[in-house]
Amino acid sequence: MPPSPLPPSHLGKCNAQSPLSGFHLRYHSVPNGEHASHCTLARFIKAGGSSATQLMRSVGNADVTCEVGGLGPWHWTRHDVVIGMMRNPFDWYASLWGYMADMCEWWPTIRGMGCSPDEYQYRWLSREKPRGHSAEDRKRFQAFVRGMGAPTLGLMSMHVWGNYVGVQTSPTFIVHIYESVSRFFDLASHAANLTLNAVSDALRDWQPLGGVRDVRSFMDLGAPARGAVACWTYLPGDEVTELRRCLQACERSPFKTSGVDWNAFDELARLPRRNPSSPRVNTSALYDEETVRFVATADVQIFRAFGLSRELPGV
Repeated sequence: MPPSPLPPSHLGKCNAQSPLSGFHLRYHSVPNGEHASHCTLARFIKAGGSSATQLMRSVGNADVTCEVGGLGPWHWTRHDVVIGMMRNPFDWYASLWGYMADMCEWWPTIRGMGCSPDEYQYRWLSREKPRGHSAEDRKRFQAFVRGMGAPTLGLMSMHVWGNYVGVQTSPTFIVHIYESVSRFFDLASHAANLTLNAVSDALRDWQPLGGVRDVRSFMDLGAPARGAVACWTYLPGDEVTELRRCLQACERSPFKTSGVDWNAFDELARLPRRNPSSPRVNTSALYDEETVRFVATADVQIFRAFGLSRELPGV
């Protein structure tokens, strides 16, 4: 018997076995006898997932998976149309840094997020608002970016691997947002039989659309390539426009993945969307030249895969 849909209070709770659910989103973390294709939003941390999840209420036969460990091989064996989420790396680090500082203010006793002086992330988190207002706080951000990543593998690349690239080999593998790359490999690499070079190589060989650049051509293949993402939303683009484009890809699926109630979509899009994050200075103000070079090198595969500039105007 398939699991029942979870109540709205589950929305936002994530682990490797349960996708986001609530409202009328369907609960399909693992195959349970139903093989109908779905339109699956594979969320990515700090890439507009909260807003996109609300808009997915307008989609029939939908899945919304967790930021880490949500995707599994079944999403392709049942011919889902998988929507990925991407953000400019420079903006992503700024957003994550502010988010972790906010989390510590909201829940100061939470362990592992760097909220306590005995945790290694503590010295890198923002101490003021707007985030990055002082030179001292901006130095914390720059240390955060370099300290959480490695010169050959940035933290964002680690998350991209965990969300989208390593799915086929370890579908429930979780990359915690509060673990640095070096700490991740210290704690987990032996059990997972992983090395930093192996992850870097996988990203280097990765093609975000499974080797097919155009979404329409991808659909014309008749079957999604195993492990392929059919469409990507991108920030800083408009969140509504980006998701609309990808939902249209779901509707074009030869497997009749999902129907979208576009009237409901437009109604949901008109609802006010509140960003609870604390204000921060402009992204370019947070960076110095050294940190720009670090991100451009450590996350080079993301820049190349999505054709993004590795220069940050204003720095």
